[in-house]
Amino acid sequence: MDPQLFHKYVFRSIAITCVLLASEIVSLVFLHGLISSRTAQIIERRALVTSFQQEKSNFDALQADYLRVQPFLPTLSAALVPPENLHRVIAAIENAGIPLGLSLSLKLESQIPSATGIEGVRYVFFSATFDGTYAKLREYLKALQALPVFVDIDSIKIGGQLITTGGTVSVHGKIYLQ
Repeated sequence: MDPQLFHKYVFRSIAITCVLLASEIVSLVFLHGLISSRTAQIIERRALVTSFQQEKSNFDALQADYLRVQPFLPTLSAALVPPENLHRVIAAIENAGIPLGLSLSLKLESQIPSATGIEGVRYVFFSATFDGTYAKLREYLKALQALPVFVDIDSIKIGGQLITTGGTVSVHGKIYLQ
């Protein structure tokens, strides 16, 4: 075989191989980009599925909590005071001290919050001041606890010798509203 013809065939084979390798490299680069883009989409979708599963789990837990609490909702609704009936609760807080012989000075320390645009719990602050002993304070707190409304005591300030001779007691708290 002629050496020039042999070199021509070898050169042609090398050229064809180079062209095929170049086209393979181009297609590999294209496939790599496509695989990378699909991988990013899969990762994003997995994150969405995980997020959806968490939201579904939260929803299921919330629904289960609601079903457990549902029997108590009428009682809860009755225990929250409509703002228009706040004067009755104030009277009940004052009257809780009458059987104990306490002369209460009761005052609201905040305005009734508006229902528009408010989320969550609404309440008003109150303070009740009286002269008495430790035993009378305990009885008064029990009387407040017996009221059919939510009254939360935040603090109790004591002046004087409450245990022995008596003193001034100031009870501060919240009345929860509908």
